[in-house]
Amino acid sequence: MACLVTLALRRAAGQTHRGALPDVAATHGYVLSFRIAAALLTVGGVLVLLLLEHVHAQPRSLVAGGATSRRSTR
Repeated sequence: MACLVTLALRRAAGQTHRGALPDVAATHGYVLSFRIAAALLTVGGVLVLLLLEHVHAQPRSLVAGGATSRRSTR
């Protein structure tokens, strides 16, 4: 998050030095950071879909005659 804000502020400062209005330059800087964040989230989502295993849930089977107790007998 801090890196995105830094990029936005640097972009705004650069555009302000070239003569753009400060409000317009700040808007363009934050648009750049939002686009970079969206691209990173998209790449992360694709990686999650491709690299993680597919988990197949199976219901637990009941033990015949009821549940067994796990208490230790000492």
